[in-house]
Amino acid sequence: MVTGIGLVSALGTLENSWKKLLSGNCGIRKHQPFLEPEPQLLALIDTQPADLITLTRQVLADALQDANLTLPLPDCGIVIGSSRGFQANLELLLRGKKEEGRRKKEEGRGKKEEGRRKRKKEEGRRKKEEEEGRRKED
Repeated sequence: MVTGIGLVSALGTLENSWKKLLSGNCGIRKHQPFLEPEPQLLALIDTQPADLITLTRQVLADALQDANLTLPLPDCGIVIGSSRGFQANLELLLRGKKEEGRRKKEEGRGKKEEGRRKRKKEEGRRKKEEEEGRRKED
């Protein structure tokens, strides 16, 4: 038995998607990626980030609200489907391992950003030295 549904699609949330589908709207657009070198966005989900954890939480909250259920639900089953190929990540998230991986990933991004800043600073220093060298030659 389905008691609640949460949805995020090119047409919006569950209620918006349903209304738009009934009125004949479709989130599918023609896309020919080989005609132009730059990729094109097929659809955006308003201002919501396309982050697995954020979207999963949003959809779960929508499904619980749709079913008039509140947490905790110790004897509740859940079925999650995705067209984005996140099945392995969803399994890690449900096992509680995704947050740990996310923190490590964010730490790695911080280190990469620090490295970029150092390289940019070094590049700026070198350019400044080159300009000063040219001025001395003139």
